[in-house]
Amino acid sequence: MPRSSPLLHQLRTFATSLRPIPSKRLHYVLPRPAAVSEMGLRFGGKRGISSTPPRYHGDLVRPEPGTGIKLIFRDSNGADIKTVEGNEGDDILSLAHEYDVDLEGACEGSVACSTCHVVIDPASFDLLPEADDEENDMLDLAFGLEDT
Repeated sequence: MPRSSPLLHQLRTFATSLRPIPSKRLHYVLPRPAAVSEMGLRFGGKRGISSTPPRYHGDLVRPEPGTGIKLIFRDSNGADIKTVEGNEGDDILSLAHEYDVDLEGACEGSVACSTCHVVIDPASFDLLPEADDEENDMLDLAFGLEDT
């Protein structure tokens, strides 16, 4: 492709038109929509690529006080650090980070390690299905492991 081709110019224009949007999350949006034609990229039109403001993408929605699942974060000595409420399906590591609880997750929540394992009361533990071999192997590496 020659250096001065219209397609190369359009690609440069496209790449430099990306601008960062201040947000909790890293992402980019286009100021104008782009369409592909036989000649390359074409800019123009009335509607942007995303019709939802970026601040709503991926943000957590917290339950009303008293309506969520109660979580009590405790330190290794059993002292309460913080009590929070979450929704069914929320992951505990994200909740801890959202509420500034210092909880390490070496695998960043991908369930590939055991640094952020939890200890639950025996009555709740008895309601859970038996752990499979893979989970038991991972828990064998956990620091401060409890029976529950």
